[in-house]
Amino acid sequence: MLTALDELVLRVVGQLAGRSPFLDAVTLACTALFAIRLLPLMAVLVYLWFRTGNGLGSREAVVEAVIGMRAAIEATVAMLAAGIIACALRMLLPFRGRPYLVAEPDLLQVDSVPTSLITAVIESGTSFPCDHAAIVSALATSVWLVSRPLGALCYGWAVLTTCLPRIYVGYHYASDILCGVLIGLAVALFVRLLLPTLPIVGFANRLALRRPALFQVALFTLMFQSAMVFDEIRIAFRS
Repeated sequence: MLTALDELVLRVVGQLAGRSPFLDAVTLACTALFAIRLLPLMAVLVYLWFRTGNGLGSREAVVEAVIGMRAAIEATVAMLAAGIIACALRMLLPFRGRPYLVAEPDLLQVDSVPTSLITAVIESGTSFPCDHAAIVSALATSVWLVSRPLGALCYGWAVLTTCLPRIYVGYHYASDILCGVLIGLAVALFVRLLLPTLPIVGFANRLALRRPALFQVALFTLMFQSAMVFDEIRIAFRS
């Protein structure tokens, strides 16, 4: 059952899709390439992890560094948790076909969208809720809690490169995206309240000092999986 919001957004998309080759190409790139959607967000987390309070006294510099590390850890945990919760809901809730497969022709003019735009980024399975939106929302919210400017940039990037393109190509309804965003928001807040982050920061610092090679390998692996929005893990979880 479609909401009024879903119908409105589909009608708008139906008027835009396939009419601008440039817009189609940009949307396709955002939908298909993890480097566009997630790499800048991962760069923010790396910056927060390694930032120091330049120009601050020693105590203030340490506090600034710990805050950044805490935000990076919370964002990573929140992303993973939000993705798992969204995937679990997709399996438990009634099946909802993707718009490009089931939408009424007068709502989503799929025929007007270039075939490559659909087939190159095709996904199967239920559309509700959007796990990608949950993951990027969890990251952006975690960053927002420690830095309003960086958080706002993350939110904006997530909307422009993840949320809107997935509606444009017919992957999701607007309500799928909205639910995913709310899941990510709620998970990030719970992680902030419940996760014992400071002991984790202490452990990571000790590991970095005692086993720097092992720490760098673990950090790279974690950032790589985060940049791929834990795609392999989510696929395994779905199956």
